[in-house]
Amino acid sequence: MEDLAEEMGGKYHRNPLTLLSRVITVHPLGGASMGTDIATGVIDEWGEVFNHPGLYVADGAALPGPVGANPSLTIAAFADRLAEHAVDAGPVLETQP
Repeated sequence: MEDLAEEMGGKYHRNPLTLLSRVITVHPLGGASMGTDIATGVIDEWGEVFNHPGLYVADGAALPGPVGANPSLTIAAFADRLAEHAVDAGPVLETQP
C-alpha cells in the first residue's frame, strides 16, 4: 500500500491500531468467558454456566476478547455448537423440595 500511495502522489499513513499488536473490534465481547472451572470462567466449553445446569450463554459474552474485526461468524458457530450440545444433553429436570 505504501508503494501504491507513492505512485499516486499520496502519502501513506499506517493504521495506528496496528501499533497495539492486537486485534481491535467495536463489538461488545467478554463478561461471561469460558474457563475450565468456576475459578477460571463463568461458562464451560459448551457455554453452560457453572453451577447452573441448563443455563447457557450463546453470544459474544462467551468470547474472552476480539477474534477478528467482525466476530459474527465466530459467535454464530459457537452458538450452533452450543445448541447441538444442549439438544443432545436433553432437558434439565430439577426436583423441588
